Amino acid sequence: MALKWRHAGQACITANRVYVQRGVYDKFAEMLKEATTKLKVGHGAEKGTTMGPVTTPRSLDKALSQVEDAKKHGGQVVLGGGKVLGTTGYFFEPTIILGAKKEMLITEEETFAPVLALYSFDTEEEAVKAANDTSVSFQTHLLRIMVDWRRWAWRLTTSPKTLTERKHILPQFSNPPGISPTSEALRTRHC
Repeated sequence: MALKWRHAGQACITANRVYVQRGVYDKFAEMLKEATTKLKVGHGAEKGTTMGPVTTPRSLDKALSQVEDAKKHGGQVVLGGGKVLGTTGYFFEPTIILGAKKEMLITEEETFAPVLALYSFDTEEEAVKAANDTSVSFQTHLLRIMVDWRRWAWRLTTSPKTLTERKHILPQFSNPPGISPTSEALRTRHC
């Protein structure tokens, strides 16, 4: 959650494109949506606010553009998708897009807004190819439940890389058949 919604999606380490194995995709999307609906968008001085605004009107325009483009390419907006109504300032709803595809702007552009695209994959090779097939990506994060990080780390070309074990995020999922997790915690430096 923090990798996306902290700073309204405007940090260099923000997760914009999340690749999820097809076998857990629906459950992951459901859990992410459920947790995200609990966010309260508003001014940071307001009690209970958990996510603030984007920094410029251009950020709002870019987020709207990416959402509309995703819909045009068959993406499903299951949460959010627009400006927060009834507010002044640059507030955008936390947005989740399912069925993300390579052709979408969100795949080719950095977002710097609270818009998250979920991509499904079947094989490690497919996920590595998709993750590497973009000219933009400031960070790479791997969820421990999906892969043995040692099999992936050398294959990812995004830079800098941060590989972090996130065992606690989805404890109810077991590892998919044929994918072995590492039992050791990992924190690597920026490359």
